[in-house]
Amino acid sequence: MKKINLTRKRDRYSLNLDELDKEFEFVENPLDADFILCQAIIPDTIIESMYKKVILLQIESPLTSHRIWTYENFDKFHTVLVHNPNGDNQFKFTDNPIVFPWNPTLKLHIDREDTTIKTRNVFFAGKKSDNYAKVPDRFGCSTLYDVRDKLVQSLSKYPNFKMYGRGWDCCIEGKSTRAIYNEKLSWIPKKLEDINDSESEFVICMENTIQPGLIADKIHDGFNSDRVVMYFGEQNIEKYVPENCFINLKSCFDYDKKELNGDKIMEIVNNITQEEYDSIINNAREWRKTLVNKYEKEKDKLTKFIIERMNGN
Repeated sequence: MKKINLTRKRDRYSLNLDELDKEFEFVENPLDADFILCQAIIPDTIIESMYKKVILLQIESPLTSHRIWTYENFDKFHTVLVHNPNGDNQFKFTDNPIVFPWNPTLKLHIDREDTTIKTRNVFFAGKKSDNYAKVPDRFGCSTLYDVRDKLVQSLSKYPNFKMYGRGWDCCIEGKSTRAIYNEKLSWIPKKLEDINDSESEFVICMENTIQPGLIADKIHDGFNSDRVVMYFGEQNIEKYVPENCFINLKSCFDYDKKELNGDKIMEIVNNITQEEYDSIINNAREWRKTLVNKYEKEKDKLTKFIIERMNGN
């Protein structure tokens, strides 16, 4: 029986480890393992002579130095699962990134009893990071931290713009911000509370990067809150989410200047009718129902693929 070493806690992996238990023996020492399962980073304990045993699940974008290093060295590993593969040993996580590897967390979804437009408030959450904003475009990825900074500055003049997070003068330190930085708790339920507290009816959901095949958890925060989602990131998002379920901000993006037009976004918000608003909300609610159990199915499919790779198939 082949042996596997895990470099993180079991619950940190986007895999069905119970299925792996049936096929392989788990060992504590990576030197004793036939394969080493890593997610997001390669720990310092994994030395170069072990790289050909590494199965890397790189769910994160190349922004931090330790993740950039993995992107620069994909060819050294046995197998790499990534959003936009580009090599013989690289493979997609899934053909359905709206449900995997980030879980839609349908149990958090609410249906508001009253969807009457009252405030036209727009919720946005994020942290200002000048270091990430300076990361050059590479590996098929383009950082959006610089775009985020320009957008926040543009929207800060609007009283109905509700910015939650850290780093900007207009920021509100909400429950989710305190959960992340002070309490070290799960922030996603708290973000939904922040959206409700802000009395927002629209939620801007922007990825950290434009990276083909990457749709992170931010978009689900908007859908789970039962607000109208305004999305920017994956350039083919309409392949995964019906266009009548959200507002695609791609039309507001200037690719030459690399910036989102805040005035145009607010024009959309201020001119939407109640009928149009309710139509988007109801379409999104129906679409969300179709996602039930899809995360689990994609996780099982990926697990099966990795088992086949480790068995040499």
